Amino acid sequence: MQKKLSEITRAEWVAIIWLECGEEDGERLFMANGRRTPDEAMNAAEEWEVFQQANDEVNSVVIAEKG
Repeated sequence: MQKKLSEITRAEWVAIIWLECGEEDGERLFMANGRRTPDEAMNAAEEWEVFQQANDEVNSVVIAEKG
């Protein structure tokens, strides 16, 4: 199964090992590659939170610049 980064839910990111496999329409593509161990899932959940915070900060700056 291949998905664009924007199509992967938090639950999928945490539960599944994703391998980057290219790009489509300027967005990174990932392919599922099995389930994560509990330790891997914990790390993936932390990665998701860091990514989400960074993404929110970037969006705030872009909105402020447009306003």
